[in-house]
Amino acid sequence: MQDINTTGEMTKTLEIIEKRAIKKAALKIGFTLLVVLGVMFFWSVPVLLITSFMGIPFEAVETFFAEPIINMSLQAVMMLFMVLLPFLILAKTEKENISNTISFARPKKRITLPLIMTTAVYGFIIGNFTSVLLSILETIGLKAPEIDMVYPTDFLGIVITVIAVVVMPSLIEEFAMRGVVLGSLRRFGDGFAIICSSLVFGLMHASITQIPYTFLLGVVLAVAVIKTESIWTSVILHAINNGLSVAFEYCEIFYGVQNTYIIEQIVICIMIITSIIGIVILLKRDPQALKIEPSNTVNGEKKKFRYFILSPTIIAGIILSILFGFLLR
Repeated sequence: MQDINTTGEMTKTLEIIEKRAIKKAALKIGFTLLVVLGVMFFWSVPVLLITSFMGIPFEAVETFFAEPIINMSLQAVMMLFMVLLPFLILAKTEKENISNTISFARPKKRITLPLIMTTAVYGFIIGNFTSVLLSILETIGLKAPEIDMVYPTDFLGIVITVIAVVVMPSLIEEFAMRGVVLGSLRRFGDGFAIICSSLVFGLMHASITQIPYTFLLGVVLAVAVIKTESIWTSVILHAINNGLSVAFEYCEIFYGVQNTYIIEQIVICIMIITSIIGIVILLKRDPQALKIEPSNTVNGEKKKFRYFILSPTIIAGIILSILFGFLLR
């Protein structure tokens, strides 16, 4: 009887230790998310104060930043201060070395290519699902604000756009989300880490049109990192997803809506075929390729999710992200 009581007490102690560790991780991740949201929506305040002090009219500042090439350049610069720096600081607060948290190794050769082939089409699938979800929200009166992004059409502008929308998000957001956040949460179970890192990824975009899309995309990217044991897989998939989006935008600008629609359908068909071939090859090489191993944690999954989501900073991040998404975009 004494051994049973001792075992029960030890299990209870381990549950409390793990609970505290999850809450601490959630608190730090949520705080970093709040920093990102704060910079995202209030960076213009110090700029306006400085330009006002210098006697520059507000209209002139607004016109300057409205220029497509300036807007894209600003987006690229902001990515460094808004995402990279906060999550780099978060990584430094961990006891583990960054290289131990994030796998920068070459992806597993055997499954990486078929996995990329399999998942590359999911951006389109998730996009269609998100469109349906947003249509449902509109039927109940929750219409999301339109996000109008003007793309520069000169050569330099196109290069800057590719850097700002394709290259930098693929590198920086993957370092932050599938690197720092996913890596720091995997000790609590891969399934838990996939969902929670994807939630933070969605909230970070703070747009009702983007939160569900980026959450679901984040799940795919996180699975890819875990199964190939390398962050570079998600970097590639992220770049493919954003790159296709930019390519279709410019296709519409230069060749019109109708021609772009035809090209887009052809590309989707090719990617679906590629995805089917990828699944066949992937499952042939490794039947367990898409299986996520169960966690060995002492707390159940529901408890772990509750500890994470009910963290004060995560709750604040959820509220602010949705609020900003509806009111400020």
